[in-house]
Amino acid sequence: MENEEYYKNIFVERLKKLIGEKSVKVFATEIGVSENTVKGWLKKKIMPKSKHLIILASKFGVRMNYLVGLE
Repeated sequence: MENEEYYKNIFVERLKKLIGEKSVKVFATEIGVSENTVKGWLKKKIMPKSKHLIILASKFGVRMNYLVGLE
């Protein structure tokens, strides 16, 4: 599905901005998920569950819609 790939790309782009200069391991620890989970997100193999989007949005002061490319 073309739209699905677009939104995955947007999410990965924005996730990379949130990670910044940190290692994936440090970032994963900060948000309470495994390093493999974050790597799966970055490789577009899996998408975050809604609870993880909530954690990301609240921790980094962004909206969930922003993270998934809806704004």
